[in-house]
Amino acid sequence: MAKGEKEIRRRIRSVKNTQQITRAMKMVASAKLQKSQGRTKSAQPYAMTLTRLVDHLVRWLGDLDHPLLRPTTAEAQRVILIVFTSDKGLCGAFNTNLVRRAELFMRNRPEQEFELVTIGRYAERYFRYRGYRIHKSLPAYDFDTHFLEMTPLFELVERAYLSGEFTQIWVLYSRFVSTVRQQATMLQLLPLEHRGLAEQVGESEPAVPRRQAAAEHLTIDLIFEPSPQRVLETLLPRFVRYSLYQAMRENFTSENAARMLAMDNATKNASEMIRSLTLAYHKARQQSITAELLDIVGGAEAQQG
Repeated sequence: MAKGEKEIRRRIRSVKNTQQITRAMKMVASAKLQKSQGRTKSAQPYAMTLTRLVDHLVRWLGDLDHPLLRPTTAEAQRVILIVFTSDKGLCGAFNTNLVRRAELFMRNRPEQEFELVTIGRYAERYFRYRGYRIHKSLPAYDFDTHFLEMTPLFELVERAYLSGEFTQIWVLYSRFVSTVRQQATMLQLLPLEHRGLAEQVGESEPAVPRRQAAAEHLTIDLIFEPSPQRVLETLLPRFVRYSLYQAMRENFTSENAARMLAMDNATKNASEMIRSLTLAYHKARQQSITAELLDIVGGAEAQQG
């Protein structure tokens, strides 16, 4: 066998081995995606009810003086940006889209001083190498992460905001739209804005009196004990924490969708490469056999002559 044919066969074996790996990674990502989608879907009724209830109370009570609802002052410049990425790669442009969106967001707000809370090794390496100020770095979460396991992050955010050290908390995560589409999304976590609450439940501010809007917002009558103010004061921290938890779950779902798509494309590309290399191998083999036949025929003719 000619040296060129051996090299082509070696490359075919190498590509087939790589294809087996990408196919296995696609199956793993697909399984994780299905689990994550199922859990996210099962949590939607709770998330929607909590959001509607908080929005209902904010509409009803009007200008409530609560630190989590207090508007940002004009002098507020120190901001924490929480950036969700992944620990692992091989997920296409998933991480790149997130860090570029974060850089664009900070670049468009030159008057603000940003510190980053990075979730996932990719964001930590990216921003540390470029000299950004990192307030805290945490490993990426997965679909097995329990709500209480994120308590250190919750407490960090609440402590930074309520102490007055930082006056805005933003979250950047990848929102899962579909298996083939994930969207980098910015969310102002603190201070909570009434407009933001309405957007989360997919509604805009109606042009009706506040209490009438609140009464019409829920389809059931609610009785609050001991008072609506106390209920809202209890729900607001939970709402903030759950918003952050939902962002994590959305980001993990998007990560696995992106990885499944990337590995599927890699598997298809490997198949194309194998076909191309196989064709090249057969062509080289045919040329080698033809050359051998010509040598045999030439030798026979020489003996007869």
